[in-house]
Amino acid sequence: MIDDIQCNSVFEQIEHEFDVNSLTYGSIVMWPYIRRWLRLRLAFKSYRVFSDTHVKKISVSIDSKNMSELVAKKSIDALLYAPEPIHNEIYAEKRFAPYLDSIIPLLKSIGRSYLKLSVYEKNDEDYLYPVHHLEILRTELNEPATPITKFDEFKQYLTKFGVDDIKENYFLKCGRECESYADLFENVLTVLAPKVIFFSCYYTDIEGTGLIMAARKLGIKTVDIQHGIIKKHPVYSHYSTIPDGGYCTMPSHYWTWGAITCDYLEQTYNSTADHTPFVGGNVKGMKLHYSESEVLSTDILHEEGQDEKTVLVALQYPCLGKVVLEAMKSTGESIHWILRLHPRFSSTQNITELEAEIKEYNISRKHITFSLPSDQQIYTDLEGSYFVVTYFSTVVYEALMHQVIPIIVDPRGKALYEDEIESGAVLYTEDSSTLLQMISGDSCYSPSDSKDYVNVDPAVAKKALLELFGA
Repeated sequence: MIDDIQCNSVFEQIEHEFDVNSLTYGSIVMWPYIRRWLRLRLAFKSYRVFSDTHVKKISVSIDSKNMSELVAKKSIDALLYAPEPIHNEIYAEKRFAPYLDSIIPLLKSIGRSYLKLSVYEKNDEDYLYPVHHLEILRTELNEPATPITKFDEFKQYLTKFGVDDIKENYFLKCGRECESYADLFENVLTVLAPKVIFFSCYYTDIEGTGLIMAARKLGIKTVDIQHGIIKKHPVYSHYSTIPDGGYCTMPSHYWTWGAITCDYLEQTYNSTADHTPFVGGNVKGMKLHYSESEVLSTDILHEEGQDEKTVLVALQYPCLGKVVLEAMKSTGESIHWILRLHPRFSSTQNITELEAEIKEYNISRKHITFSLPSDQQIYTDLEGSYFVVTYFSTVVYEALMHQVIPIIVDPRGKALYEDEIESGAVLYTEDSSTLLQMISGDSCYSPSDSKDYVNVDPAVAKKALLELFGA
C-alpha cells in the first residue's frame, strides 16, 4: 500500500508512458474515473471489482410532475448539486453540507437566486437549507456495450504496477450511467438555465459527473468548492496530459481556500481555461450562517491562569495510534484532550473502539472529551485549543486560521504537508516523547499568517462570485 504522494508519482509515470486520453467510452475520456479507482486500489485497497457479466445500459428520466416543478423554478442564477453524503454535519438540529451550504448566505448577499438539487430521496425537513429532490425513473435497456478503447492494452500495461484485477465492466458502468445522466441533466439545465453550478466533492457520485458533462456541453460553469486538503490529492492534482477542451467529467473551475493551494493547482492545470483554480476562501470558516452569539461562543476558553491546556486530536479513522496514546498516558491531568471524530467515523461503535484503545493504555477518562460533528462545529473545538494533533487532516489549515499550533504525527501527513513543515508553519513528529515535549512545554512557535492557506474574508468570496457570474 502506498500514500497519495506516491500515487501521484505512479500517475505521472503512467501518463508519460501510456496515452491515457485514448481510453474512451463514446465521447467520455475515462482516465479520471480509472485514476480515482487506481488511487483507491493502490493507497487504500478499498475498491470495487465488478464481474465480467454484461453491464446493461440504463435510461434515466423524470416524470411530468417533476418537470413541471422545475419549470416553476426556471431562470435561477446558481444550482447547488447536493448528494446526500456531503450533508455530514448538524447545525441547528438540521443536516448541513458544510462547504456547499456555506455559500448560500454569500449568494443571497449579492442578490443571486439558487436551487439545491439532489437525486437522493430524503425529507426536506431534515436539512438546514431545503433540497429539491428529483425522482429518477430508471429503465434497463438490452443494448450491448461498446468496449472502452485500448482498455485491454491498458490492463496489460498495469501489471507492471502489480495491478492485475482491474475490470472493464466497472468503467463501462461508469461511462454508461454518466452518459444517461448527462442526457437527463441536459434537459434539466435547459429548463433551469443556471449560470453557475456548485459542487463539493464533485466526484462523490456518477450522477454528479453526468451533471458536469451536461453543463460543459451547454457552456455552463461548474465549480468544485474546496472541502479539504486537495493540494496534492490525486483527484485534483498532478495531471500532466489534459486533453484539448479539458476532461468533460471534471469541473471547469476550482474554488480554493487560499493562494498556496490555488498556485499549486495552477501548476497542475498549466493555467488552462478548461480547469481554472481561483481563490474564494474557506466559506465554512466565514461562519456566515451563524448568529453573532454563536460566532463568539466556545465550549472551552483560554482563561487567564488556567492550568490545563487543551489539545484537539482530529481523527480520520476511529484509531488513536501508539504515538498519541503514549503521549496521552504521560500527560496526566495537565492536558485536556478533545478527540474529534471524522464525520464518516462517528458512530457509537467508533467511540467504543476508541474507548477500548484508551482503556488498554490505562488512560484516565477524566480529562478526555469526545467531540462529534453532529454535536458542534469543529471551530468551537479549535477556538478552545492550544494544539491540534492529526494524521493528515485539513484541520491543519483551519488550525492556522485560529492561531492554533498544528502537529502532524503520521508520515502520510508529512508527505502532504511537506512544504508547510519545512517552512515551520506545521510541526511534525512520529515520536510520543517529542509530541509530549511539544504540547507540555512553553512553545516558542509563532503561527504563520494563515490567509495564504485559508482566507476567511467574505469580501474575497463575494468578489470571486461576482466574477463567476460575470458581474
